[in-house]
Amino acid sequence: MMWFLLLLHSLVHFGPASSSDPKQGKIILRSLQNKDSPCKGHVEAYYGNEKGYVGDKYWNKTTEEVVCRSTHCGKPENGINDVYRPLNSKVWLNELQCQGNERSLWDCDGWPGPEVSFYKKPTVKMVTCSNKIKINLKPHKCEGAVQYTVQSTGQPNRTGYICSNGFGNEEADMLCENLGCGGVTEILRSEWIHLEDFQNVERMEINCSGIANVTHPWQCVQSASPSCKSPVLIRCKGHNRVQLKGEGSNVCSGQLEMEKDRNWKSIGPNRTISDKICQQMHCGASGNLTKNDQGYHLTCPDHVSVVLTNDRNSETKCYGRVRIKVNNSIKTACGTDWTSKNADMVCKELNCGKAISYKSLSQDTSGILDHVDCTGSESSLWHCRAKHHNNIRCSSVPYVVCSGSVNVKLVDGPGRCAGNLVVQHEDQWKTAISDKWEETFSAVLCKQLECGDSGKKSSKTLDKGISNFLTLSCKEGTQISDISECITDNKGTQGYDQVEITCEKHTVIFLEESKPCSGTVGIEYRDKTRWLSGSNQTWNQNVANMICQELHCGNASKFSSKPLKNQTSLLVESRTCSSSNKSLLQCGKTEHQESDYNQTLAHVDCEGNITVTLTHGCWGKVNISTASKQGYVSKDAWTEAMSVQLCKELACQDKTLPTHNWLEETILTFKSLHALRTASKLSQHTLVDANTKLRQKPAYVVCK
Repeated sequence: MMWFLLLLHSLVHFGPASSSDPKQGKIILRSLQNKDSPCKGHVEAYYGNEKGYVGDKYWNKTTEEVVCRSTHCGKPENGINDVYRPLNSKVWLNELQCQGNERSLWDCDGWPGPEVSFYKKPTVKMVTCSNKIKINLKPHKCEGAVQYTVQSTGQPNRTGYICSNGFGNEEADMLCENLGCGGVTEILRSEWIHLEDFQNVERMEINCSGIANVTHPWQCVQSASPSCKSPVLIRCKGHNRVQLKGEGSNVCSGQLEMEKDRNWKSIGPNRTISDKICQQMHCGASGNLTKNDQGYHLTCPDHVSVVLTNDRNSETKCYGRVRIKVNNSIKTACGTDWTSKNADMVCKELNCGKAISYKSLSQDTSGILDHVDCTGSESSLWHCRAKHHNNIRCSSVPYVVCSGSVNVKLVDGPGRCAGNLVVQHEDQWKTAISDKWEETFSAVLCKQLECGDSGKKSSKTLDKGISNFLTLSCKEGTQISDISECITDNKGTQGYDQVEITCEKHTVIFLEESKPCSGTVGIEYRDKTRWLSGSNQTWNQNVANMICQELHCGNASKFSSKPLKNQTSLLVESRTCSSSNKSLLQCGKTEHQESDYNQTLAHVDCEGNITVTLTHGCWGKVNISTASKQGYVSKDAWTEAMSVQLCKELACQDKTLPTHNWLEETILTFKSLHALRTASKLSQHTLVDANTKLRQKPAYVVCK
């Protein structure tokens, strides 16, 4: 049997094994006495992820040179010592005959193969290399990019960075422990740090896979691959994130807080505060630190706030491009990897509600903030994880629209609580259109407008000529708290209707009599009618003038009080008006119970009159004349029933002939008119003024 092993030995003793052998692993130095010295100790070789020793047959100075090169530890120093190896331990490499220029011990000639050579000695050689390795984090002791410094006698110090390639939690945890910073908290995104020298210095990789019981990060080091483009960035348990909370106008001043378990808490007054804490928050050098009941209040030298601006760099309210104002100079926040949490953070700190939309706009510019990643718990966008630097090249900038920029109102209707929904979006009023609308959405809208707890939508096709519209697409069955939650980016109009709503508290003023501009003052609610009290305390000339003007009837020529008589089923209310009120509906209201009814009703005769006619007697454009203006009304707001009623009122029979759609658009005076429960004539309908710029086809009637 012995002769067979000797024959096998002679057959395989030719040269180095193939460098492509996948089982060939790391070569490291390990010192059992000094674990902080990765460049001194006995040699270990890993084959198939199993540890083995290196025998010393034919060992010489050249062998040591290759060992120090294999371990990135410089050159061998004088003095060779023997150290004992464990009993029955494996010896992978023996009989090495290195030339001195090999990159690794695996490349040397002479070794017969794993476990082939017989090595009976209880000792192996201990090697001392010239390099002294120091590893630290930059810029903080326990958080930052992994940086190394190589010190060697007679040589200038060399500094480099560890690449992110192959670096995992195992390596990070070991490195944090080695630095005295506890274990690892997380591996951070390399984009969050700006290292001007990264591309111009040495770079190495650390990968500890296949090595048992690593005692120093340098034992896992290897040359950087061409794919190394970024440094590894880690946070150890010994590093605490801090922020300032309290002053939205300056995020670099406020109560000092520390993050713990993803929650922020005030730092207690007994904790020692570093004089570099302002620098850690990118708020300048040392600041003014004072103690209070909660802990510490800190004001750093820089004045920083988050603002939103338009294209002209003017600040806007709750919508626009995200900017950072530093010491009164507006800088750009870049939009790389922008998220909904970032947008929500901006809206939150500006007291603008929630983000309803966000996007990144292409723009080649210089910024000071990029790769922002907020969790939502921070006090400001400035305190979120991000890359901070004074000259970052941006390819895009974030644009955010917050719910606080959105206002709603109902227009072109008979009152404030009824009409077409328009939405103020990005500082423009836009007509709302929707494809799916539920009564619950109407209720939300009416509550927003303080028009009651419910509302009803009417079917209405989109008015022709409207180009500035906003799409509302509320998902069926969803619970919303604000109409802004339904805003979408859909630009089409196919299948969408205009949103016309009548809310529960819709009210309209009218005068009850057989002719317009004269009568008892009534207030029509959606489901009931009330009458204005003629009490001397609330009914006067000013209130009478206000009502006449509101009804397009000029001023009041006479106002009086009429007895209630036997109308005990009527509801009466008083209105207390001031000079700032423009409508009776804006005046304070007092409802009267049956036991304390005022015994009079308000009655007024106005100076003006309202007529509805046709321009050619029994045919032509519908012409409306009031105390202050006259003109045409929109064809879209006119109905066939109105045409029949007008012909009858003009004694032109009660039938109409068809009209051709040949009329040209013209500037309208009135947008629409709306019937009341008490109105018997068209001249007693509620009129809605048109925008002076509104051009549409006028209503046209031909009586038979």
